[in-house]
Amino acid sequence: EERIANFKKIKSDNLTKEQEYNYNKTLYLEYQKLNSDSAIQYVKKNLKLAEELQNKELFNLAQLQLVTLYSSSGKYRESEAILKSINKKSLSAALLPNYYISYREFFEHYAANSYSPEYRKQIGKYRDSLLSILNPNTLDFQINRIQQDIFNKKFDNPKKKLLSLLGKTREDNPQYAMITYLLGKIAEATHDLESRKKYYALSATSDIKNANKDNASLQELALVFYEIGDVDMAYKLTQSAIEDALYCNVQFRTLLMSEVYSIINTVYLEREAQRKSELQIYLLCISLLSLFLIVAVIYVYIQMKRVSRIRSELYETSQKL
Repeated sequence: EERIANFKKIKSDNLTKEQEYNYNKTLYLEYQKLNSDSAIQYVKKNLKLAEELQNKELFNLAQLQLVTLYSSSGKYRESEAILKSINKKSLSAALLPNYYISYREFFEHYAANSYSPEYRKQIGKYRDSLLSILNPNTLDFQINRIQQDIFNKKFDNPKKKLLSLLGKTREDNPQYAMITYLLGKIAEATHDLESRKKYYALSATSDIKNANKDNASLQELALVFYEIGDVDMAYKLTQSAIEDALYCNVQFRTLLMSEVYSIINTVYLEREAQRKSELQIYLLCISLLSLFLIVAVIYVYIQMKRVSRIRSELYETSQKL
């Protein structure tokens, strides 16, 4: 937020339309995983600028950016309408990957709202199309290829590749969170609870360091703690994940979290009610013990006064004798 605020201060009034487009694009990238509403605002400005410049390439880029922002924030009809309005044949080679990514993410987001095997098939279809045009030497290609293998329930080879990538990727790289998240998914599929906990925790930490509020790791980590019986930590992580999703306005994450939250929250409330009941019993016991102590103190005080009086009488008798 501080970086964004400082960037906004340096904006000049003498920017050309191309420069203003790039300025808005930078702010879109900053807000993309932080606050989708703000990101949408700057992409819309760029759509207008691209129309004024009559630059089809810049216009298509802004449209594809808007598609994913709309679908993640629950505006599925608007997102689909833009996708259908784009002529794939008119896209440049540079924008074609964005097109396939936008379609794949649209179905991923929509599947969270209304699951169907058909959507799963579409996700696989557009990932395959993306892999056919990406450079095999890039990190994007490798991660999408690994996702494809996991999608097809192949785990051994993807795990080796991910561990290799993990050693080469810095923690401040946003892809680090994706790599560790996928390792967590493989650990989940192979029932390795400790590795699952470890990698989801690493992924969540990386997301926090990169100010990524659109994350899945906290939700997955909450489920791990729930399964091992640490309901308090599961509840805290669930609360945090929901706060992130609401802050970023990522509707499909909020929807996914609501199912998890209802389960964990029910158990947490039952645990809290049990604790409250136990606390009431403890308080009652403490109250009874306190009352007993007060009675005991009063009794001892009376006895001490009595002993003192007897001693005094004995002393006086002794003096008379």
